[in-house]
Amino acid sequence: MHEVTTAAEMKRLYGKIIDDAIQVDAPGMEIGTQHKYGLNILVDFKPGESPLRPEGEAVMKQRGSPPPAACGGGENAGWPVAGLLSEPIKIVQAPKETMVLYEAGNLHRQIFADGRDLPAEFDLPAYLGYSAGH
Repeated sequence: MHEVTTAAEMKRLYGKIIDDAIQVDAPGMEIGTQHKYGLNILVDFKPGESPLRPEGEAVMKQRGSPPPAACGGGENAGWPVAGLLSEPIKIVQAPKETMVLYEAGNLHRQIFADGRDLPAEFDLPAYLGYSAGH
């Protein structure tokens, strides 16, 4: 399991959004079972120190904060968000492929280990990427 961030630390970092989330009290999604980066991967950066390029920052601001993918996972959760949620995952290993099955949003990730190269192009959006391992 991933590192978790305590409810007190989540409240310090995110304020009112955490108070609202605690009211939901959904089993398996209790505050204190998630990782702080599940809501904002840039939470540790001070204002003006973000590593985002200006065009990336503009897209993030347009989509809102926190990004929709972090607000419940689902089909738009990508890596690393899907790996930081507190819902269970299952890892299935076969000789030439490893699969990561996420309970949230019925997502799955395939990691091919059959000697293939990464494709030159693939269809976007690719929330969980395309993985070729060895």
